Amino acid sequence: MKKSMFSFGHSVTVNSVPEPPVVAESDEYLKHYEGRLGLFCLGGQGSHIAAEAYALKYRFTEIMVLNTDYKDNSKIRENCPGVRVLDIGKDSYEICGSGAGGRPEVAERGFTEAEGEVLKLLQDFRENKNMQAAFVAVGLGGGTGTGLIAPFLKLCREAGIYRTIVLTTMPSLTMHGSETVELAVKKLEEIQELCDGITIVNNEWIFAASREERISLPVIYDSVNKRIANTLGSFIEVMLSRSRQNIDLNDLLNFIKPDENGIARLFVLGKGIGRGENRVIDSVQNALDSFYLVGHGDILGAKALLYHTLTVRGSGDAYPEDLLQLVDYIEERTGTVLGIKKLGGGEADYNCSDPEFTDDAMLQVLLVTDFGKTPLEVFKSDLELEEEAQKERFEARKRDREARMAKKEAKNQATQIPIVTRTGSTIEFEMPEYGSKKSKQQNSTVVSTEGTDKKSEKTAAEEFVPETSGPMGNIFPPEYMAQFLEEERQRKVEKEKRENASHNKKVGTMPTDAKEAASPKASEDAKEASSKEHSIYTEMLNE
Repeated sequence: MKKSMFSFGHSVTVNSVPEPPVVAESDEYLKHYEGRLGLFCLGGQGSHIAAEAYALKYRFTEIMVLNTDYKDNSKIRENCPGVRVLDIGKDSYEICGSGAGGRPEVAERGFTEAEGEVLKLLQDFRENKNMQAAFVAVGLGGGTGTGLIAPFLKLCREAGIYRTIVLTTMPSLTMHGSETVELAVKKLEEIQELCDGITIVNNEWIFAASREERISLPVIYDSVNKRIANTLGSFIEVMLSRSRQNIDLNDLLNFIKPDENGIARLFVLGKGIGRGENRVIDSVQNALDSFYLVGHGDILGAKALLYHTLTVRGSGDAYPEDLLQLVDYIEERTGTVLGIKKLGGGEADYNCSDPEFTDDAMLQVLLVTDFGKTPLEVFKSDLELEEEAQKERFEARKRDREARMAKKEAKNQATQIPIVTRTGSTIEFEMPEYGSKKSKQQNSTVVSTEGTDKKSEKTAAEEFVPETSGPMGNIFPPEYMAQFLEEERQRKVEKEKRENASHNKKVGTMPTDAKEAASPKASEDAKEASSKEHSIYTEMLNE
């Protein structure tokens, strides 16, 4: 069975939400983690991610939404009562609950009204709950999130938040256009100097995969939100877990820190579960199954790996050859000998929140980073591929249109020019549009074609009758009108012949005096009838 590009790991879906584990006396340590993480969701995209995280009931996490759209905010308040919601620009005439209208500068101006309140909340999280990391979920699609992200990251630094990590989606060149993408690129360049780490979902790959697999838009957006929530869930899994060789929150955070130039590091983080003989590779693939991340989730060139390998208590621990197989596989995908490795794990000595973690399962939490490229550089590589693909699609559509136009023109030519054949003194016209054939004897009206080539026959067809009159000549090709009018003329001639014959027959049986009296009158009546009939035909043609 083909695996969907939209599957990843084994994170819990909204339709199967586990209850948070009960803290036993032996789990007293968990109380000290409350409030250590913050998920700050900006704009419309952020509000959907907040709903996803709330449904998953992540622990240790303060969730806050900052948005300008009152409709989205009211929905969060109704369905997610544990989430803090700030109406940005609610007192601003430009916004007043109606969103930023796709104008980041409007959202940024509205944020100035709430800066004091936001800073106070961040300072409270830092001082009273020891918040160590702020995850900022945002879509850089050119609206509220794009306008709020930079000033919000600056406030986090001012409040003294230990680490800031951005989880962002970048707009699709195909679906959102070049202006939106250019704005997102500029914003990405700005914010990579204001945070510690960035993970990027590229919407171009989302839409490309959905076209290939015929995936609906709601499923697409849910997949994006779940993938971002899965990143946060990986942090929480590490904080929850206890094993012989522990990895803790600071181990993760120290892997996601700015480079020597103060630029945020791009990172890939996920968790996955595998079973059976291939559980090591399956769990790694599920953790890194990130086709729609920037660069299709490719980890080529990465030099740093943190891996936290857990097995179910009582089902058998991992063996050294398992870990060697894991490292070999990662180095095969990175194409490098990893310079930094951090190992943790063992038998899980805690209540795992993932319902898939049972029996002989192996759970991996993997963090891959140190790519030697900035987030902006990696996205620009994606953008070059997008531009090339867009150009190819445009050229393909252009060729297809030209082929259709040529086919249409050929059909028009075929229907406008009658097919003319000559047999002796008879010219036969085949009118393709009507699927009929008409034969006419050559007469004085038709240019003689005996002894001439096919071109002369075509000329004869075009000059078959006198010029057309009235609007009809503008509607139908002259050749059709020529044939139609000639047929009408022939019918009139035949009719006059029949009428004359009938008249002569009647006159021949009358006395001589009656003939002299009837003949002028009959002739006059016949002319009048013929004139009337001609007027009717003319009116029909003009209509």
